[in-house]
Amino acid sequence: MGRSATLGSVANSACCTGRWGSGRDERNGGRRGAWFALRVGAVLALGSAAARAQNDDCEPLREIHPLPGEALPVDGSIWDICYYVSGSDREAAQSDDVCAAPKLWDAQGNAIELTLDRRADAPPTRLITRYRPATPLQVGASYKLDPGAFSSPSGTRNFQVVEANANPPAPPVIEALEYSVMGSSAEARFRFAPFQGLLVKDVGAHGSVSLASIDVSHVSEGNDPRPLLRLARRPCMENFAAQPGASASLRFGVFDLAANFSGWGETRDLEFPTTDTPTESTSAGDDAAQSGGCALHTPGRASLPVAWLALACIALRRLRSRVTQRPDSA
Repeated sequence: MGRSATLGSVANSACCTGRWGSGRDERNGGRRGAWFALRVGAVLALGSAAARAQNDDCEPLREIHPLPGEALPVDGSIWDICYYVSGSDREAAQSDDVCAAPKLWDAQGNAIELTLDRRADAPPTRLITRYRPATPLQVGASYKLDPGAFSSPSGTRNFQVVEANANPPAPPVIEALEYSVMGSSAEARFRFAPFQGLLVKDVGAHGSVSLASIDVSHVSEGNDPRPLLRLARRPCMENFAAQPGASASLRFGVFDLAANFSGWGETRDLEFPTTDTPTESTSAGDDAAQSGGCALHTPGRASLPVAWLALACIALRRLRSRVTQRPDSA
């Protein structure tokens, strides 16, 4: 859950102390000003807490294949890659609350049962599930898939069934690698040339391919439709223990929807900066949040409650100035 903000007493803070003068108007004005400042401080502090809660809490990431425009080989499966942390609450996170089974219909609207084929947990909170249709699908026929909640992209989609793949897919092609470092938080973003299938990563570039290595990749950032993989430790996702100054090797492969593996692509070396990178524009973070991901930007390390307190003090000073300028009516 988002952290709550605690605002200290405005009356006792250094910026707000001082003699108010004497007289009934000043006393009444002082009381009104103090109450107003306290209210301003409280409202702003609550706004600060809400803003941080929105930044700390994010919707789960979920990617279900076939994606829109992606065909399903007749020997393939429905795949669900699901991060089930919500509201930053890892202790209470339950995969069944987020990663419910998708639904499938044929062109006539008849429901097709999906049976659980394989499932793999990927610590701490990523679940990869493979479903098989209980009724064999027909080559050339169209089907409708409801991916369920939190899926990106959302909404029902149509796909077509094609013949089984004769050849494995090609490894993914890395087009760009970008870093973001803010304080103790570090993130790497891999952009790939468009591909179809399930992205598999190998941190360290010496492991074996496994179901648990599949990750969410088909997300867009801004107007860029290319697949993007974020490697980060975030409240809503954790797939890489990135730290400023850290280094690692990484390589990628692709499963097709029938679980044929492409083999590993080129190995890339990660070299995270040791200092903060330039601040990202907030639009990228907003786009990520709307697509079910974590915001890429990180708030400054300055204390927000202190800033709100300073604004409350400014309001209090202005009220005090107005009161002292009034003629004494006592």
